[in-house]
Amino acid sequence: MQTITWAPELATGMAELDELHRAMIDAVRQVEQATDAQFAPAFRDFVAGVENDFRSEEEAMELAHYPDAHIHCAHHARVLSALHHAQSRVMQGDIESGRHALWLLFQWLTIHIETMDRALALACLKLRPANAGAT
Repeated sequence: MQTITWAPELATGMAELDELHRAMIDAVRQVEQATDAQFAPAFRDFVAGVENDFRSEEEAMELAHYPDAHIHCAHHARVLSALHHAQSRVMQGDIESGRHALWLLFQWLTIHIETMDRALALACLKLRPANAGAT
């Protein structure tokens, strides 16, 4: 089984986005390692954090007038829907569904970063002055 950890190849070149991703992956790992007794509140807080992280990305898309924002936001909405569904099951005591959702989220997140977020980073970086730096 793949270890849930940040990997350098996930870097997009946009420091703010990479920080968000590192923090999200760290949060996935922390919740995954929670005991069953700790899991429900940890998962609830994690989902709230993902909502905030996605909102931050979506604000960056808006500022950049990112042309594919509607597609990107739709991906976020589908993932949040799945997380909310898992959260409901976790709150009913189905911890295993939450743990499975974390694993699936990590798999999705790595693909999402390498494709959708890398394209977003390129679009945002093009708007920056040359002396602002990419990282």
